[in-house]
Amino acid sequence: MQRLPIEAISQASANQRKGRCGRVEPGICIRLFSEEDFNGRPAFTDPEILRTNLAAVILQMLHLRLGEIDAFPFIEPPDGKAISDGFNLLQELSAVNREGQLTPLGRQLARLPVDPRLGRMVLEGAKQGSLEEILIIASALSVQDVRERPSDRQQAADQAHAQWKDVDSDFAALINLWRGFEEQRQALGSSALRSWCRKNFLNYLRLREWRDAHRQLVLISRDLQLSAGDSAKGRSQLAGDPGAQATKPASPENDRRTATPQLSAVQKEKELAEKDQAAQQAKGYAAVHKAILAGLLSQIGQKTEDGDYLGARQRRFWVHPSSVIGRKKPSWLMAAELVETTKLFARMVAKIEPDWIEPLASHLIKKNHLEPHWEKKRGQVVAYEQISLYGLIVVGRRAVHFGPVDPVASRELFIREGLVAGEINSRAKCLTANRELLEKLDELEAKARRRDILADEETLFAYYAARLPADIYQSASFDSWYKRESAKDPHLLIMREEDVLARDAKEITAAQYPDTLRLGELSLPLTYHFEPNHPRDGVTLRVPAPLLPQLPPERLEWLVPGLLEAKCMALVRGLPKALRKNFVPVPDFVGAALSKLTFAEGSLPEALGRELTRMTGARVSGEAWAESAAQLEGHLRMNIEVVDNQGKPLGEGRDLAELTARFSEATQAGLALPKTAKSQQPVEAKAFSEVAAKTQQQVAGLSMTVYPALVEEGGVVKEGRFPTLAEAEFQHRRALQRLLLQQLAEQAKFLRGKLPGLTELALLYRDMGRVDALVEDILLASLDSCILEGAEPLPRDGAGLAALAERKRSDWTAEAERLAKLTLEILKLWHGLQKRFKGKIDLAQAMALNDIKLQLSNLVYPGFVRETPAQWLKEVPRYLKAIEQRLDKIAAQVQRDRVWSGELAGYWEQYQARLAKHNQEGKRDPQLTLYRWLLEEYRVSLFAQQLGTKLPVSDKRLSKQWNSVEA
Repeated sequence: MQRLPIEAISQASANQRKGRCGRVEPGICIRLFSEEDFNGRPAFTDPEILRTNLAAVILQMLHLRLGEIDAFPFIEPPDGKAISDGFNLLQELSAVNREGQLTPLGRQLARLPVDPRLGRMVLEGAKQGSLEEILIIASALSVQDVRERPSDRQQAADQAHAQWKDVDSDFAALINLWRGFEEQRQALGSSALRSWCRKNFLNYLRLREWRDAHRQLVLISRDLQLSAGDSAKGRSQLAGDPGAQATKPASPENDRRTATPQLSAVQKEKELAEKDQAAQQAKGYAAVHKAILAGLLSQIGQKTEDGDYLGARQRRFWVHPSSVIGRKKPSWLMAAELVETTKLFARMVAKIEPDWIEPLASHLIKKNHLEPHWEKKRGQVVAYEQISLYGLIVVGRRAVHFGPVDPVASRELFIREGLVAGEINSRAKCLTANRELLEKLDELEAKARRRDILADEETLFAYYAARLPADIYQSASFDSWYKRESAKDPHLLIMREEDVLARDAKEITAAQYPDTLRLGELSLPLTYHFEPNHPRDGVTLRVPAPLLPQLPPERLEWLVPGLLEAKCMALVRGLPKALRKNFVPVPDFVGAALSKLTFAEGSLPEALGRELTRMTGARVSGEAWAESAAQLEGHLRMNIEVVDNQGKPLGEGRDLAELTARFSEATQAGLALPKTAKSQQPVEAKAFSEVAAKTQQQVAGLSMTVYPALVEEGGVVKEGRFPTLAEAEFQHRRALQRLLLQQLAEQAKFLRGKLPGLTELALLYRDMGRVDALVEDILLASLDSCILEGAEPLPRDGAGLAALAERKRSDWTAEAERLAKLTLEILKLWHGLQKRFKGKIDLAQAMALNDIKLQLSNLVYPGFVRETPAQWLKEVPRYLKAIEQRLDKIAAQVQRDRVWSGELAGYWEQYQARLAKHNQEGKRDPQLTLYRWLLEEYRVSLFAQQLGTKLPVSDKRLSKQWNSVEA
């Protein structure tokens, strides 16, 4: 770095300047400082050897073998710092090693009569194949700048010099200037050349000095046998050379006018040529500037957020305004010189790439390795390498193999993360055997829900560390070593149970913690996981979706024998304190109760409650058990993993009803018959083959029982399969109604036109739909009550159905007419009730009227004739008459009606919720159907007692009936 501040000169320099005043005759010297200041200055200026960099002196002394510099008899010996700085520069240039001894490159450098930095550029230029350009630049930097910039014509000078400038490099401008001058020197005479120099603000004498220096360097390069290599091709013209400019492309208008396949091909060739030329220019730029960078490693800079540059040893500098590159401000640059005036300025600069620095400064860079970690894919310990040069971060974060950097730490990470954790891709049989052993023991811990069976990771680490050689720290070397050594010892690195067991685990037996759950003929897999708050914590049952409706909820409550005691204690501890105090101490009572229970018989809370009541007399209600069960931790409830027919997971959870509803479509899809031409054909009444009552189907590798049945879809009958017998029988019965309608087509045709009251039916039913649909429902419902009612079992083939139809067809007409008359009666009553809702409504009666409307919508609706069971359809007129009486009395008993309406709303809501749940699960519970119609009878008992009820009914009887409904 050059410093050019205004400094006080010595007395000798001042007297020398005073002497210039009296050359011709006596003169007067006027000093701009006081005599006191003058007398206080040093007598003489410091010798140059004390003021200049000693790198060149040291280099020559080492080359000439003049001994230690400290011992050399200088007239004015330099101080130690100057000598140290000189050695540091030579070490930067690779001229000396760390011991201060001359290197082979340094011996070559000593033979070049230029500054060591410039000599280093020349030697690297020969290596990079850009010697021709580097000799031009080195000779230019060794002389005074040939460009002149008079203070009164600065703008004209700048314009004249602009023809040689390069947007990325001031060094390239020197090459362009050299070639421009050489062209003119060969084309012009001496006088014309001088005139050209003056016109372009170039100093002719300095240009001659430049040429002389260049010639000397060329001759010395030949003596040193430095080769220019392939410098000329592709690098003879840099970006600033006019000859390197690409041909101007044709205008888009011309392209459109002359576009032909031939011209298109020519254009492509031209584009390829331009791309190739640009690549060659980039390659040439890199070759030249890498060579320059070799001599300027301590004079690089990285742009900061403030717009200046951070250089070596944390120096901050700015690009000098005379440089074109200052406007672009590249991220990285190098400078031929740093000059301190008002600021620290970089002059003669060029853009560089940070990737160039590391290869050239390998002897200077510092490497830091951060975050060493194991990478399974690479099979190595990898760290992020940070490379810095003189405090500048050249490479911020680069993944490198950490093994050679720190073998000890890498070996430890390899063992811990690769071998102990199993994060390694290796075919070594010891790893497979050890993994299987650890999985087996880990499953024991998951079953016991304790972490004291398997030894900790430190034990496993010590096992491998004691047996692996010290130089094994990656997968490749491990595999090679193991393959070689296992041939001698087949049991090498294969663990035994005693190597990894912390204690005995005799309590973990197959009876206490089975691996499968038996459900009839099925055996479903069980897995165990011990991780509190994890979704799979506890026991997981793997179930194909079609099997969900067949799972008994009561069996799932019992979990497995090994977890039963913990669950029962949690259930008891979750009871209200008033009940819980009867069973203290809880472990003793639970243990005594379990000794009397048979595993998996009935409902767990009910069975446990019976035993506790027998022991203490204290009774626990079902609601209390339900509240306690809702508070159980996840591992005390069976987790169910649902899979499709191929075993692919669909989802999981601990609520069987929710899972059954969520995967109802997957359940039916899993049972669907394979799509064949035969399976897609509709079933015909006169000739359909026997449908089996049940069969076995392979689902996710399991053989499960399914129930084939006929099913009606949009008026067409096909064969289907169902997970439950109740759903299969329901669908089969409805399909048989449709087939009977086909079987008795002639009779059905007659009835469609001759049913009594058709005209009235059409008028009364018009608000709900077309009379044709109503007639269809009447015919189907009458076929069910006349022919299928009492037929046990239902026909499962065409012959059986035909025989049944033939036996009972004579009664069908009368049954259809009876049902038509009943339907007409119902619609008349319904229509009369609808009229009563018109007009003004008393707000006090609004709640009752809403309840009545809801009741009517669930009694009479499109399809009600077929959907309502025959034994209850005939009771509908009575229910409608009860509504009439309720409307007659409502004004006189508004408050009482409001109370009853609230009570009935609660009953209806719980019925609707259970019905929806059963529909999703494929259940058909006759007890729920009875409960639904007992609600209608209960309404009659409340609002029209004189009409009487079909069955005895009360709120207590309703609750008793609800308890018999399937959950």
